[in-house]
Amino acid sequence: MTKILRYAFVVALAAVSTLTYAQKEVKFDFVPNDNYTLFGLSGQSSQESNAGDITETKSADIDGVTITVSPSGVKNPNRFWKSSLRLYGGTLSLKATGKKITNIRYAINFKNWGSANTFAPEGTVTDVTEGTYKFKNWAGEAEEVVLKVAKNTQFRSIVVTYVDPAGIETVETISVNENAPMYNLAGQLVNKNFKGVVIQNGKKFINK
Repeated sequence: MTKILRYAFVVALAAVSTLTYAQKEVKFDFVPNDNYTLFGLSGQSSQESNAGDITETKSADIDGVTITVSPSGVKNPNRFWKSSLRLYGGTLSLKATGKKITNIRYAINFKNWGSANTFAPEGTVTDVTEGTYKFKNWAGEAEEVVLKVAKNTQFRSIVVTYVDPAGIETVETISVNENAPMYNLAGQLVNKNFKGVVIQNGKKFINK
């Protein structure tokens, strides 16, 4: 019986490993002229206006991902300026409550990235170049990722990829060997007339 239960446990693991969780991408685009509306500001900042300055912590949610930007804490304020979000200090956090962020791609405005910037959690950070465009790519698993800005850092956009552990993206239809042995969830061998949840060919299904 112990051997049967061990086999059933291995088969159950194989069945779980075939599940594909729902994956989604969310984009925060700072290129449009109305980028400042993300945080409910009245306009962009410029040499004549500070309308796009972020002087208090601001948050916004798009499709289940919350972006939060704090004040810079230094002379130059964090702000929306032209077609970018420009940060000089403080933090930028991205949070997907109840989900797992697996990748974030930060599209850098020109080459403006503070070399002493840090991430929490650290994850795996890589530099990506596509033509004339530069990106910082964070990869890992976290509900929230916080970027601590040390120096002038500017973004054209940010794309967040997350998975929802509570959701299944697809149900896979597969061909099985109908003559393969069938087991119930207790690891006991059953015949094809058994009604209920069974395991066959390493897959779990309901036999009706």
